Amino acid sequence: MKKTYYEDYSLLFNDLLNISVEQEKGGSLSVNLDKVDKNLQERLKGVNLMFSYKLELYENEQMISTAGCYVKNEDDYIYMSPRRTISDSLFLQCTVVIPSSFIIGKMKRINDISCWGMILSIGCLIYLLLNILKREKILKSNVLAIYGTIHDLKSPLNLAYLLISRFATKECDDVKKQSFLACKAQLYTLSNTIETLLSVLKMKDQHISYKKDLIDLEGVIDSVVENISILYSNKHFSLSIENRMKTVWVNADPFYLRNSITNLLDNSLRYSNENVKIEIFLENNLDDFSITIKDTGWGISAKLQKKLCKQCCRGVHRNQPKGHGLGLIYTTRVIRSMGGSIAFQSIEGEGSTFVITLPC
Repeated sequence: MKKTYYEDYSLLFNDLLNISVEQEKGGSLSVNLDKVDKNLQERLKGVNLMFSYKLELYENEQMISTAGCYVKNEDDYIYMSPRRTISDSLFLQCTVVIPSSFIIGKMKRINDISCWGMILSIGCLIYLLLNILKREKILKSNVLAIYGTIHDLKSPLNLAYLLISRFATKECDDVKKQSFLACKAQLYTLSNTIETLLSVLKMKDQHISYKKDLIDLEGVIDSVVENISILYSNKHFSLSIENRMKTVWVNADPFYLRNSITNLLDNSLRYSNENVKIEIFLENNLDDFSITIKDTGWGISAKLQKKLCKQCCRGVHRNQPKGHGLGLIYTTRVIRSMGGSIAFQSIEGEGSTFVITLPC
């Protein structure tokens, strides 16, 4: 247990007293209290201590001499030293007063140092906090500038997409037509990437505005599959669509839904080996419809599944392609903004299944 100031000063005084007695006694069987008193006072001054005390010399339990004096206060600490044997019949007893104000003064100095240290620490924390807020403001300003720049790319990109689409429709030469279609697919992918980045850059509390319309769901899927097939024309894969829909038309935003399906199919082909098998199932009931995309790709590890759709995270694979993990964040935000949900199941090394559910 840590010693208190009272115990420390009591032990110090007792040591000084023993030294003074030994010096005065000098091997004899008697002691002069006045000389012990004088010696003790000098030693107390040497360590910058001023204590009131009283020395009492006893012979056969009867006091025969005293030296020093002290005034007792209710708040003071009284210390009585152990008996100091002088001879068989003589012993010395000392009572010392350690003022509470002295101990409190010592403690106050330490408390003052602690308080100043705390004030300095708080000042440093405030300085760091102000710096962080300043940098955060600069970062937000930079993000808004990037957001505006990226947004400005959409207009010329959309115009180029429309022109390429028109050229592809009117072109009779098969080779040139395929080139136009490949260019169109690339522009569509670039447009989807820009839209994904813009959505992720938006503030979390900013709602995504969407416009629902009656759309042919299978027709939307077919157009996405056509673009994906052109983009991955050098990869061997099989893709099938099973339509279990009870109706042709559904109520959804065609732009965001097409982008979301594109992201999921792109992930199925991007994170897989050759000859991957992809199955798409379309189903509906009275209240909602679902799109299930199942693949036999690399799958997702159990550790990564906890972070998926929440952070910009990507798996670790020896053939890992380039990417930033933004597609699933975008798809999740879009689907949830439209009142739907997205769920998935995956086994590493066997494949993944993603299910989009939206209200009709």
